[in-house]
Amino acid sequence: MANDLSLYAAIGSGVAALVSAWFAYLSIRVSKRSLCLSEQQEERHRPHLVPYLMDGYVKFVAHENLRVYGFSLSISNRSDVDDSVAQIELQLTYKAPSGISIAVKARHDTKLNNVFAGGNMAMLPIPLRIDAHQTIAGWVYFGIKEELFRGSAVDKFTIILTDSHDIVSTVEPIIVRELVDETPKS
Repeated sequence: MANDLSLYAAIGSGVAALVSAWFAYLSIRVSKRSLCLSEQQEERHRPHLVPYLMDGYVKFVAHENLRVYGFSLSISNRSDVDDSVAQIELQLTYKAPSGISIAVKARHDTKLNNVFAGGNMAMLPIPLRIDAHQTIAGWVYFGIKEELFRGSAVDKFTIILTDSHDIVSTVEPIIVRELVDETPKS
């Protein structure tokens, strides 16, 4: 009888251990799912601006000896939190006649809005607030003195957006069309 009691106690302990192991396994699976959901939620709260280039032009302004670049951008905020664009820059890379590769940066200049279409195009002001899951579109303008390009052609354009968290997003225009002022001189 005492042997039977110790056998039942051993079987009961084994069953209890198996049940405990099963609940521990289920608890681990639930914990992993919770961790995965928490990481996904954290990722959605991380600022993430995505620029998209719609169009790009360059125009030479003779009386100021200035190349003015205008780009139509849309900027999407793909995160669950509001963000803002703190700065927009254009980086031009070109080869000097000596063969040295040079990079020049210019900041978005709202005063250049009137160079294209008489200032009638929607411009992106800086700083620019972009709410969660919102897209904003408009034009950005950059002016660079013509003297920098003597005997050189631009190899690469890069538009650099820096948000309020110092996170950088870039877009590289492939084709920038030149506008020529064809108004007759009187």
